[in-house]
Amino acid sequence: MEMASLLGMLGLISAEDIRTHHIRDIEIYLFAIVGVGYHMLFHRIGILDLVGGMAIGGLVYGISLLTDEAIGKGDALIFMLTGSFLGFKANALLVWFSSLLMAIVGVVMIFLGKKKLKDHIPMAPFIFV
Repeated sequence: MEMASLLGMLGLISAEDIRTHHIRDIEIYLFAIVGVGYHMLFHRIGILDLVGGMAIGGLVYGISLLTDEAIGKGDALIFMLTGSFLGFKANALLVWFSSLLMAIVGVVMIFLGKKKLKDHIPMAPFIFV
C-alpha cells in the first residue's frame, strides 16, 4: 500500500514535470504530509531514519540553490517527499540511481543531437523509474 501510494504520487508529479517543466510545491507538501502521517500511525521506520531521508532532500535543495537550479527545487522537494516514505539509506540510493540514469540518458540524447549540453531534462520521471 505504501509503495503503491508513493509510486502513484511520483507518477502524477512526473507527468506534470514532463508536461510543464515545473512541479507545484503544494503537491509535494501534501504528499510529504501523507508520508509523515503514515509513519506516525504505523511506525514503519524510525524517526531518525525518517528525518535523515528527508534531510537528503534538504541537501539536494541546498545544491539547487548553490548551482542556480542546475537541479530544480521541485526535484529536491521530491527527494524530501521520498525520504519521508523510504528513509535515509533507500532515499540516498534513489538519489544516486535516478541521477545516474538521468546522466546516461542525457549523454545519449546529446550524442543523438536531441539535446544540447545546457538544455534541461525533467528529473521527476527518472525518480519515478
